[in-house]
Amino acid sequence: GLQEAASRLRAATGLSLAFEGFVEADKINRGEVDVVVTDGFSGNIALKAIEGSARFVTDLLRNAFTSSLRSKIGFLVSRPATELLRHHLDPNNHNGGVFLGLNGVVVKSHGSANTQGVANAVAVAARLLEENLTERICADLAELGEDRLKDSGRENGNGDAAK
Repeated sequence: GLQEAASRLRAATGLSLAFEGFVEADKINRGEVDVVVTDGFSGNIALKAIEGSARFVTDLLRNAFTSSLRSKIGFLVSRPATELLRHHLDPNNHNGGVFLGLNGVVVKSHGSANTQGVANAVAVAARLLEENLTERICADLAELGEDRLKDSGRENGNGDAAK
């Protein structure tokens, strides 16, 4: 199952990806990987936990910056950095979760997305179509399948040479 798929991805050559393998949840946001593949249930839990943590941090910053006159002055000085952080944490700026494993392109928009967020999700879908994502995945899977056929030609599953 899952372990075999990971082993095949690690051993595959000629794919246009660098398979890292299993990652811990604390590494999802660190930029060490571009794509995290998960089932919908645990993926949604991770996503909601990340969103909740981001809201918690922004609430802490807002309270800290409004706690005194000195902190309000500090906020004015650091405003460019906090605006950059706000932009980065806004889900509308990064909207569009890609569903893979389907014979087509499906991009899910965040439930609370505004018009900008929906437009960003549509742009993600358009880019995936322009880049022929489905066809490229099919070609990569075919290559993995050819590797599997080569492997099965060497052994019949019992460890005996195939005849």
